[in-house]
Amino acid sequence: MLTKIIQMQGLTKERKILLKKVQDVETAIANNTGISLINRKITSLEKTIAKISGLNVPSAIKIKSVRNFALVEAGTYTLGSSAFEDNPVHKVTIPYSYLVEKTKVTQKQYQKIMGENPSHFKGDDRPVESLYWYESIDYCNRRSQKEGLIPVYYSDKNCTKVYTGNDAKNEAKPHMKDISKTNGNRLLLDAEREVAAMGGKKSKGYKYSGSNNLNEVAIYNESSTYPVGKKKANELGIFGMSGNVWEWIWNWYSDLSGKHLKSIKDLIGPNSGDDRVLRGGGW
Repeated sequence: MLTKIIQMQGLTKERKILLKKVQDVETAIANNTGISLINRKITSLEKTIAKISGLNVPSAIKIKSVRNFALVEAGTYTLGSSAFEDNPVHKVTIPYSYLVEKTKVTQKQYQKIMGENPSHFKGDDRPVESLYWYESIDYCNRRSQKEGLIPVYYSDKNCTKVYTGNDAKNEAKPHMKDISKTNGNRLLLDAEREVAAMGGKKSKGYKYSGSNNLNEVAIYNESSTYPVGKKKANELGIFGMSGNVWEWIWNWYSDLSGKHLKSIKDLIGPNSGDDRVLRGGGW
């Protein structure tokens, strides 16, 4: 799953206005009110996002993005579990709202951007798999450029040279641009993903993402992957966060030790480590 940021940093009144406009667009689409009205609603939403975040949201993402992304609100959340050593109970404050793609990236989406499909279990609507972490970084940037968004990953510390396919092939270390100043596609941060999986502020406290019954929400213990969106979504309308294929995360594995993560720097975590984080579950 990918994410895009909406930088609102505690602007409660503006956040409510934005949520209302998102709901207006979703209602217009759900009621099939006609392309003209839907486009007017989306234009109004884009202007609100631009005003609040200071970022331009180009028309290139329009209806498709509104349909396929869920809004996760800024706030303080309790994450982790006493059952996991690498993720003990801790608090996290995410100072911005962000958009999360409602399904894992499909092979059709990946093929359209990259011109190839590395997946072992082929199928347009199945999630893309068999990707190295560096290849997922390259995909995020290429998709951002295709959609007219600001790329997030760069090959230099000053973030002047966009990270490319050659960088990925050479497994060059990417540098992430200040996420408060970009609107491009990127991998979720570990805390962002956990908040999205639990249902954000709509969470009902389920054991799995969207249910206490794993069979309702996850593809697991199967012989192959399955098309995305075939199980029950979670409280935010996001599918498959507890199964089908594992998801690459930006962060390095690190010892949280119950620390309250408060800043963007805390959320991003250490600059180096032994392994990048994988979350979710596999088929």
